[in-house]
Amino acid sequence: VLDIKDEGERHITLLSMYKIYQFNLVGLFLCITVVFLFSLSQGNNQSFSLLILTLLFIYNAFGYLFKVRRHYK
Repeated sequence: VLDIKDEGERHITLLSMYKIYQFNLVGLFLCITVVFLFSLSQGNNQSFSLLILTLLFIYNAFGYLFKVRRHYK
């Protein structure tokens, strides 16, 4: 997809993809925090949802970094 674009379009596309990546990290972190606080305040065990959100956070954060490191050594 990026091969058919010129330099300006490629820059804008990559910048917007990076902003979406950052937004996803912040959103997942906030969801983890809200579920954790809800679990503490209500006494409900939310460990499964915390595990799923934490795994998504780890995959999102480290998956991106590993791909960048592999392609831009």
